[in-house]
Amino acid sequence: MKDNNLKKVLEMAMDINVAMMVTEDESGALRSRPMSNAAIDIMEPSIWFFTDIHSPKIAEIKKDHVVNLAYAKPESNDYLSISGQAQVINDNEKIDQFWEDDLKEWFPQGKNSDRIALLKVTPSHADYWDSASSKLVALYRKVEDQISEGKHEVYESGKVDI
Repeated sequence: MKDNNLKKVLEMAMDINVAMMVTEDESGALRSRPMSNAAIDIMEPSIWFFTDIHSPKIAEIKKDHVVNLAYAKPESNDYLSISGQAQVINDNEKIDQFWEDDLKEWFPQGKNSDRIALLKVTPSHADYWDSASSKLVALYRKVEDQISEGKHEVYESGKVDI
């Protein structure tokens, strides 16, 4: 069961693609920024992101490796929160493996830029909410609940300790 839920969580992250990565700054305040997945390894498991080595999040991660990745896809009522340990990785082979030309927008010098690094997040816990049906079916079930005073599950949720 754990493996199936873990696979589900990572597949949801792949589908949604952009996470709000949350770190803690030097004053203890939580900081969030959007990050696009570079790669997801279901077998390891790990989630990879490109970043600028001079970004403030690098110092925040070096001070406290714990991060949260919050994914949301409101149009299908899918939500995902992944907690884990982040590492800054300087590995030219991995950079080359994950590189896509769209990244030139952030790294104009390309994959050989001295500013480029990878963040590897190793998940430790995840919570997810996955819509079991469309909004129309959910609305129908709410109306049916009011009429019949019954309960209908309109989404699947779960916790995964990794």
